[in-house]
Amino acid sequence: MKLLRELIFGRKFIYKSKKSALKFIEDLRLNTASSSMFREEKTDTTFIGYIVGNTFCLRRQIRIRKAFTPIIRGKVIEDDNSCILTGRISIDRFILFLLFVWTSILISVSVLFIYYSGMDEATDWFMTIPFIFILLLIFMITLMARQEIDSSEESLPTLLDS
Repeated sequence: MKLLRELIFGRKFIYKSKKSALKFIEDLRLNTASSSMFREEKTDTTFIGYIVGNTFCLRRQIRIRKAFTPIIRGKVIEDDNSCILTGRISIDRFILFLLFVWTSILISVSVLFIYYSGMDEATDWFMTIPFIFILLLIFMITLMARQEIDSSEESLPTLLDS
């Protein structure tokens, strides 16, 4: 259940930087290329996304975009001569919506398959195979997403202090 909750809601993070908030946001802007829904800049920056005031929404810039590339959303809080970043690392909401629609269609087709198959006792166990595949698929997707979130969280200090 924790895996599925993490897939849907993401993972919280708190990161303390030695830079001041203004310096951190300035450096983050230098390392971030802007993007829109239909176009992305291809540059040598570390991130793609946007920064508004002290909040940001970023993802790592990689050569080939993967569906499970996590989105890093958060805000920068001033703390003496340093700053604290708080936020979440999660999968893109559009990808989660597509997964929900796709899984709903698979479950609906499986239920209709079982309902209209004219089951008898000899084939009852056979009709559960689509459900088993759906559960395995959800488990595999959750593990892939978690692996991406784990790698982003591990590299977060390196990425943010570059």
